[in-house]
Amino acid sequence: MIDNANQPPRQAPQQSLAQTLRQGLRAAAFWAALCVGLMGALASFWVLRAQTARNLDLLARTVAYSVEVAVTFDDPEAAREAMRAVLAREQLIAIRIESPDSHAFAEVRQTNPGRWAAQVQAGAAALLPLEARAPLSRLRPDLGHVTVQADGSPFALLLAAYLGTALAVMAITAGLVLVLSRRVERQLTEPLEAMRRLTRSIRADRAFDRRAPGAAIEELNALSEDFNALLGMVQAHEAALLHQHELLAKHNLELRHEAFHDTLTGLANRAQFSQVAAAALERVQGQHELAVLFVDADGLKRVNDLHGHATGDRLLQEVATRLREALRDSDLVARLGGDEYAVLLEPLLQREHLPLLVGKIQRAMQAPLRIDAQLSLQPSVSVGWSIYPLDGQDVEALLAHADQAMYADKRARRASPREIHA
Repeated sequence: MIDNANQPPRQAPQQSLAQTLRQGLRAAAFWAALCVGLMGALASFWVLRAQTARNLDLLARTVAYSVEVAVTFDDPEAAREAMRAVLAREQLIAIRIESPDSHAFAEVRQTNPGRWAAQVQAGAAALLPLEARAPLSRLRPDLGHVTVQADGSPFALLLAAYLGTALAVMAITAGLVLVLSRRVERQLTEPLEAMRRLTRSIRADRAFDRRAPGAAIEELNALSEDFNALLGMVQAHEAALLHQHELLAKHNLELRHEAFHDTLTGLANRAQFSQVAAAALERVQGQHELAVLFVDADGLKRVNDLHGHATGDRLLQEVATRLREALRDSDLVARLGGDEYAVLLEPLLQREHLPLLVGKIQRAMQAPLRIDAQLSLQPSVSVGWSIYPLDGQDVEALLAHADQAMYADKRARRASPREIHA
């Protein structure tokens, strides 16, 4: 049985970027066709305008021919009768016969139109030639001329219908183009926007385990796959770098620990003791006292000569352990080298506590150290101390004074480790 849970989800049908662009080009072509249609309509309008002017000119010539005789015989009434017949038959507002000196010979006119009709007539006259003039006779220019004025209402209605239809078509076309363009825009921009948000989140959170989703467009989906592959490479490289960084950090800690700690006992070494003691001197600035103990493990050379350096190292480690247990957690215990130890006591509350502390250290060394079934050792230490600022103003002076006090204690005690054999 096939487990569909582990299968990747099916992506939506993909299409190429060329197909998406083709859709946009179709929309652009539609707009171009619309513009060409509007230009064709405008050209047709200009043709209609020219045809209207030509028809009015022919109509003016016809009226002139009809009234030429009446004007020749100076019969205005006969001329008006002929003009009324034409006025009733044609869509005209007025016909006027004028002499060469612009004197009216005869005129017929429709009833006075209303204000709205006058405004329509004025608007139509601004777009179309609604007036034409023709001479009464080509052979006798002295007879005058005839002027005809057409009614602009039919043309105004035609123009209004044309504009309304054109606006409706343009609105429908704009809506369709808007829908198509937004669809194409979403197909292109949504995957890119998702990838942009993903890139920002990865950069902000350094989450290279995230992946870009698939896209319906073939080229964008390939881009997402390449981007995810790149993220995988970056993630693997970052993991390797982090692992290397952890190793380097661990190694640096080990080096730092080795630089400031004694490898045999794990105590602080001379470098760390000097650094911490110097900082303590700088910090106290005479506000309170502190003390430095100089401790020497007695008889180490003899143990090394009789039982080997491994036994001597075991003795040094035990001395270090018992010193650490006999002191406060805040006190710094260090191995200066060989069989020498140093202790920084901060703060030193009372000087009278120092002999008591040395006695506590000596008692801590009294228990035998069993090496094996046949050998046990009796640890023993010599201790000297110095007090800041009484015995010195810096670390080296305090150590030197404590060292001298330790040798004085050693000479006074004249003690060495005692071997106890099982």
